[in-house]
Amino acid sequence: MPNEGALEQQESLACTPVAVEAGQFNKKAEMPYELRIEHLQKAMHEFTQFLGFINPQLNTKKIERLESFLMPANFSSIVGEFMAAAIPKHCKTLSRNNYHNGHPDL
Repeated sequence: MPNEGALEQQESLACTPVAVEAGQFNKKAEMPYELRIEHLQKAMHEFTQFLGFINPQLNTKKIERLESFLMPANFSSIVGEFMAAAIPKHCKTLSRNNYHNGHPDL
């Protein structure tokens, strides 16, 4: 088992977000309402930057990363809500569904 210092170093390294790579998207995907890969990439970049802001702050207080201490369904909900808010900033033909529990989200 790794020593405590090694675990702390791993946790600290995990707080640095990995860049979203445009080449990893499915270029054949059919997307509605003029949504483009670039819009998704920008929204995803915002989310990774959000984690890159929050997680180092948590790490300074020896608190686990957000995605580590939240239940998976709660973290998934945060991702979904963040993306539903971020995508319309980059794709002007989509807007968020403001109806309480409305589906679809956009």
